[in-house]
Amino acid sequence: MSRSSTKTKTPPRFQLMAASGNPPEEDSMLKRTSGVGRRLSSSALRGFALVITASIALAACGGGSKSPAASGTPGTGKANGSQPPSEEFGMTETQLVTSIERGEGLIASCMASAGFKYIAIDAVTFREAMKGLGGARGLSDKDYVTQYGYGITTRPPATEVFGVGAQNAAVLKNLTPSNQVAYKRTLLGDDTKATFVSGLEREDFSKLGGCTRSAVTQVFKPEDLKDTYFNPIDKQIEADPRTVAARAKWSSCMRTAGYDYGHPDDIEKELRDQLAKLADGAEPASLTGRSKDALTELQGKERAVGLADFDCLEKFVNSVTTQVEQDLLGR
Repeated sequence: MSRSSTKTKTPPRFQLMAASGNPPEEDSMLKRTSGVGRRLSSSALRGFALVITASIALAACGGGSKSPAASGTPGTGKANGSQPPSEEFGMTETQLVTSIERGEGLIASCMASAGFKYIAIDAVTFREAMKGLGGARGLSDKDYVTQYGYGITTRPPATEVFGVGAQNAAVLKNLTPSNQVAYKRTLLGDDTKATFVSGLEREDFSKLGGCTRSAVTQVFKPEDLKDTYFNPIDKQIEADPRTVAARAKWSSCMRTAGYDYGHPDDIEKELRDQLAKLADGAEPASLTGRSKDALTELQGKERAVGLADFDCLEKFVNSVTTQVEQDLLGR
């Protein structure tokens, strides 16, 4: 995961990623990211729909074939009038709509060429799906942390199996078992959990394959496709003196709670490293005897440090990074 730990989406810092279904060593199921504008509420989604309407009108006038960067450089805050670059990959809302619509259209064309039906997901539904990746049903953020920590050693249950939209799920269901496998491979490549929705939400296209990979390479810039991508706004948030000071207070708070970490990202790396050493290539669920006992102990540590991290972030970091981002975006 390449995104900064100081980012402050809603909820600040912690993003519940129980829907990812990825192994813990590949992608923490509790993602800690930011972006005041990147997690849209219901009211914001209604505004997002208006952006889509404007985008459609623009396309009708011959302006819909431009790339996301065509009407301004993502991350500069100078594109599309006064729209801030507050969305994924430093895009404005209009650029994000264009990216989703172009990407989905290209996926549909690619699938048709392979002999499969794929119904392009509209931008509002797509954005709702992105929003849906950031929660665990029936649990508050703190309840999730209490039960699963970061989801690294605890493996919370996946809430999404094949996230390509209800209409495409119905298409898939009507195929024979062998054609279902072929459909997924054609659409998604080797990692059938990595979708356009999840890749755009995480700002990480590195695991995409098949027609989805082909589409994003035509829509996004080469640097956006690297697993080292770091959102330009997040870089500024990370480097802001207020963030640096808040992170120092977070570190002191964690030491008071009994944990010595210099940076929030250090926690997840340590947990992954300890799990990898303990499992030694085996599935954690298959461990027995002393190894299983050690895993249970590590899971307890993850929950405890997760709660301490959550509380220290709430006290010292979240409001600061939210303000820094608002200042940067001119909100």
